[in-house]
Parts: sequence; structure tokens; C-alpha cells
Amino acid sequence: MMGLTPSIRCYTIVCGPEGVAAPVLLTPHQKQWYMLGKESAPHVTLAVGHGFEARSLGPMIRRASKLTWLPTSTPGIYKATSEKMWRFMEPDTTEKCLPERLPLPRHHGKPYTDHPSTEALLSTVDSSLWTTSPFDKQEGERKVLMYHSSKLDPIEKGQTTCSRYVAAVAKAIDKTAHLVMCHPLQIHTHHGVAAHLTSKEFTFSAKRKTKIQNKCTQSHISFVNTDKNMADALNSEEGLPHSCAEKAAQELKLRPDLKNEPIDNPDQWLYTDGCCYKGEEGNVAAYAVVQQLSDGSHVTLESAIIPQPASAQLAEIIGLTQALIRAEGKVVNIYTDSAYAHGSVHTDGPQWVRRNFTTAGDVPIKHRTQMEKLISSVALPAQVAIMKCKGHQHLKNRVNAGNNAADKAAKKAGGYLPRQMVRKAQEGELSGSTLPLKVNVGDWVRVKVHKRKWLEPRWTGPYEVKEVTSHSVQVRGKSGAPWHHLTHCTPAPTPSRTLTEVRADLSSKTTI
Repeated sequence: MMGLTPSIRCYTIVCGPEGVAAPVLLTPHQKQWYMLGKESAPHVTLAVGHGFEARSLGPMIRRASKLTWLPTSTPGIYKATSEKMWRFMEPDTTEKCLPERLPLPRHHGKPYTDHPSTEALLSTVDSSLWTTSPFDKQEGERKVLMYHSSKLDPIEKGQTTCSRYVAAVAKAIDKTAHLVMCHPLQIHTHHGVAAHLTSKEFTFSAKRKTKIQNKCTQSHISFVNTDKNMADALNSEEGLPHSCAEKAAQELKLRPDLKNEPIDNPDQWLYTDGCCYKGEEGNVAAYAVVQQLSDGSHVTLESAIIPQPASAQLAEIIGLTQALIRAEGKVVNIYTDSAYAHGSVHTDGPQWVRRNFTTAGDVPIKHRTQMEKLISSVALPAQVAIMKCKGHQHLKNRVNAGNNAADKAAKKAGGYLPRQMVRKAQEGELSGSTLPLKVNVGDWVRVKVHKRKWLEPRWTGPYEVKEVTSHSVQVRGKSGAPWHHLTHCTPAPTPSRTLTEVRADLSSKTTI
């Protein structure tokens, strides 16, 4: 064969973990010279997989010849049913080859990265054999493959920094899924994503939280803490070591020392309340701020009617705002029975600030101007605790007394007076048909049947009256001797025969 250029036919290309190769059809004459092991098959090596050698491709081609192939969505590409192996059916070429006999070193056929003369060997390879895709590894060096950017929705914008980061990671995983295709994916981050997903500071709704958790906890995804992150330059706050739970707990409050429990030995105990009712010309709303003194008495610091358009929620917000302004520079405990005002400070307020006072529909919130004033007023006291109490309770304690005093002051400021609707009775005499039935003991009555079928009588009896009260009677002859209301009875004539005589008469007729 030396000096000859025999023709070989390559009819397909096979790609597997070991690499890429094209099976070769040998003529009977060529088979005499081609020495091959039983577990191998003739082929042309196109690429060697990482961690394998060129001699691994022969057994791969041998296995490929025995596999079952199914077509894929890509024309000409088939996939093996039992192995991670693909086959390209389009190529069918005949090439000339030049047989040589060369002493091969031990490193022959190993991945090019292990070759002692990598750069020299790569320069001799035809550039058309290498893809120019930016997704190839560049000798272990990390390259920027693509920049991804997605806009957070209004709900996500209202979350804490770490929660917004986790939501953004979930979006990035979803948007790049067509590139990753469930291959191992490492996410380099300074956040404790897995721990934050299960913490109470991750304040998404249950449905949205489950959706984000399912995306971030897929089996092929792992999170890696690293000192070098290519995304650090995008945000100066990123890259600083922190605890996501502690950072989120601080951002969930309007001020770090805002409390939801009473402060010991405060300078003031304040109670706020609002009042709203339907007046002659529309809604009338008022608020009041009451201070509770050390002896248990109460002083109204401020109360007024709010301008139109008025509502109970707006009155409660204004009352709490004025209480905070009155407590500027002081240590204060403030109570309100409004869940709306209390939630605006402890729960909704921080989210509204982060998303610029807009709702989930990206429209301005109701009472925006007054809400901005309330949130800015939270910073005025030296120390502040804002608590929610139950309203209109009849308990004898300090909190209930203060809340009732604020409620009375707000109603007084709004001019609220209790009202009662009554109906005037018409004058006249009752007719005889509407008067109660007059029954005495020994009289006979019929009793109304309440449960009956279509053809059964409406009344049963007559029965003799046994006992009489002002509104009911008890009759003889009914099991259990029940009582019946007089409106369910009607007079009946005295029977001409007794029940015993009737039964005897019926018995004699039956005998005949």
C-alpha cells in the first residue's frame, strides 16, 4: 500500500462523549491491509473528547453501528435511543488517503491541552474544522458569552435588595435555559441564595415564592461564592460580604429601631383614632390625637375635621402622622386601632418607597401625598414604637382606655351623634280576626298540620283542651301531650260521640 492513494468512503458523522469521527467503508482489498481489533471499527478522527484518547473513537464507532437511531427536530440529525450519541446522516463523500507508517509517541491522540506542543499543533490544523462560536472554552479562560437584562415587575421592585437579586437570578435562569439546556450551571454570587429562599425575610406571595424556588433549585444549578465576579462592576453595592437575612430585616423597616412592641419608660403614650360617617352633604371624617397621662387621665392634643374627599382610612393616616409630628425628638409609644395605618408603617410603607409609591398595577397608590408625609414623619421621634390595638373593647386596661378616649375625641371633633331609626305605629282598633283565640279547659279545637302531603287535610282533631296559658294550649289524645300555639289552633264543635263509641261502631260494622 505504500506509495498508493486508495479511495475511502465516509457516509456519516458520529458524535459522542469520546469525540467526533466519520465511519469508513473499506473495500475487500483494503481490509487485507487494515489491521483492526475486534472491538474497533475503521473511521476518520475529526475531534477527540476531553478526557479521552483517539483510540477510544474506534470502539465508539463500533457501538454506534449497533444502536437504534431516531430522527430529531433538526433535519439530518439522529439521536441514539440508549446512549448520548448523535449521528449526522447528510455527509457521503469519497476521499483519497495516503497510507503512512509512523512511530507515534505516547501522547498521540490525547486532548490537545495535554500535548507538549499545543500551539504548534493547533496552527497546523485547518481552521475550517473549528467552530468560531463564542460559547467554546478558551483554554480554561472565562469569557463573557452574553449580557442578559430583564426588567423587574412592580411586585419585585418592592422587595428588599437580596430578594430582588434572587428574582433577577430566576429570570436569568429562565431566559438562558435555551443555551444551558440542563447542562451543569454555576452561578457566581455573593448572596446566600439557597438560604434566603427559605427565610422569613423572603416576602413574596406563596405562589410567586414557589415559582422562584423551582427555578433556582434545579438539579443542574449550583451557586458558588467567589471573590471575583464579573458582574460586580455593574453595581457598586455588590460584592460586599453580608448576611441576606440580616440585610433584608433592616430593609423591611422604615427605620432600623422602629418597634412593634411598647418601649419601657417612654416620654409619651399617644393614642390616635379616626371617625367617618354619612352626613347631610356627604362623608364627614375627623381624627384625634390623645395623650395618656401618668395618673390615667387623657388630654386631647389635637383633633379636627379633614377636608374632602374624606374617608376613614385617610383620617386614620392623618391622625398617626400628627402623633408622630407631636412626638418629634421624644421617646414615644403610639397606639392605633387601624390595621391600614399600622400596616402602612410596618409592612407596605417600605415596599411603596422602593417602588416609588405605586401599586402592583404600576399606578400611584391611594392617598399618595399623605402617605409620603406619614413615612417621612416616622423619622421625627428619637425612639418610636407603633402598635395595633383592638377597637371598641369593653376591657379595663391602659390601652383600651386610651383607645376609647381617642375614639370619643374623634367623634366629638366630627360632630358625630348616635342615630336610631324608629317607625311610628298607626292608631286604630284591632279587628276581631286578629284577636287571639279565647280557649278554656274542656273546649274542643283542631290543630294545624305543618308537615303534610298533597291530599292530606290541613287540620287534625278535634282534641279536648287539657291546659291553657296566655298563648298556648295542651290537648288530650296526642302522644307526648305537646303544647300548641293559639295561632295554630281553631275552634271545633263538641263531638256527638266519644272516641270509644266510634271505635265500637266501626268494629261492629267490620264484623258484619
